[in-house]
Amino acid sequence: MISEPVNDKAVQFFYEDSGAPHDGTYTTLLIIHGTSYHSAVFHRLLPLAPQHSLRLVLLNRRDYPGSTRISPKEIVQIRSPRVDEQAAALRGLGLDIASFLAWYARSSGIPKVGADGSGGISVLAWSSGNAQTSAAIANLGLLEEDKKALLRDYLRGYIIYDSPSYVFGFVQPPDLYNVFRDPSIPSMAQKAAVFNIWVTGYYQHPDPESGCVAGLATRSLDNPSPTYHRLDAAVSDPEALQRGEGFVRYMGAEVFRENFERIFTDKREAEGFPGLKVKLVWCRQTNPDIVWGAAQLRKKIEEMEMEGKTYRKLEVHSMNGNHFAHWDQPEDTIQFWSTLV
Repeated sequence: MISEPVNDKAVQFFYEDSGAPHDGTYTTLLIIHGTSYHSAVFHRLLPLAPQHSLRLVLLNRRDYPGSTRISPKEIVQIRSPRVDEQAAALRGLGLDIASFLAWYARSSGIPKVGADGSGGISVLAWSSGNAQTSAAIANLGLLEEDKKALLRDYLRGYIIYDSPSYVFGFVQPPDLYNVFRDPSIPSMAQKAAVFNIWVTGYYQHPDPESGCVAGLATRSLDNPSPTYHRLDAAVSDPEALQRGEGFVRYMGAEVFRENFERIFTDKREAEGFPGLKVKLVWCRQTNPDIVWGAAQLRKKIEEMEMEGKTYRKLEVHSMNGNHFAHWDQPEDTIQFWSTLV
């Protein structure tokens, strides 16, 4: 399905909706994909949703099939050497997602958050999809008044699912490999090919909770093999990396850091959406960068809490599986997510 235009930029999104699981109250989970792999990578979850009283909405971000392309003007802003221009571009992409949330809440007939805590909608962003989704959550206060009022009745949670460290604004240690920063792989097409194997592997980390590089595995296991060998071609759109989507990850670290810090430290934002809970989920066999980044974010928020700077809490959870747990273990994945929404 294609949404109506969600804002004055006439942005539209492709999405799939599992529909109401039953006649009673249920919770809606909006799932936002990462880089290259779009919403179809979550298809295995759709038939499993009703038994967990979940309604799933799978969204394609801009530059992915069916959704509005990132415009040439926006690409210039994304690629600007000026940090303020980059920040404005990311904020705009985030507010597009927030506007979709408001449009969907208004038009779909889903239940509001009830007095007993049931109903409403949580947003789960996977991998690098958290770059734009964190910009949405950090800037909800910039939405039009009618959209803010609507989301206060519906929005219940933001789940950060297996996110790379750059999205939090951390500078990756040089001894942690990153395909997209490997100078020996010159073209984006070549990077995408290597990325597919690297990101879908299973890693047996000796001490994942330590937050130290020494506690992480840097080579994936031969068995289980990378999920890439089991994926359908229809779940990926590598050409998106040749469009505006491919340049977002190269924004300055401070752009991403500002959004994540604002989610926890902006008093006005927190008071404006007091029911919004933030949770971090990392997978225990995912690639080492994600495990390292999760540990760093947990430590960062703990430090800010001790300094009295935070107005929201961060819940941290881990689950079994690699970066594609939702594909390789869909039943276990949705069972776990149902306890978080």
